[in-house]
Amino acid sequence: DWEPVEDSGSGTAFYRVYRFTRAGELGVQTNQDDETTGSFYIDPSGANGGSLFSGITYFYTVRAVDQVGLENT
Repeated sequence: DWEPVEDSGSGTAFYRVYRFTRAGELGVQTNQDDETTGSFYIDPSGANGGSLFSGITYFYTVRAVDQVGLENT
C-alpha cells in the first residue's frame, strides 16, 4: 500500500511498480501500464510458484504516471 498521489495538473492516471534486489535502484517494471490505478499492488510473480525466490529481499518503487504519460520521479 502507498499514499495516493494527487497530480494538480492533468491528474494521476495509474502507477508503475518496479522491483529490484537492491534498495535505491529502480529495477524492472512488474506491472502493465494502466493495470494499477489504486494505491495497492500484489506482485503476481510471488504467487503459485512464480519467479520470486525465498530468502531474497525484494525492494519496490512506485511511481505515479499522469494523464499525459509523464512519470513522477
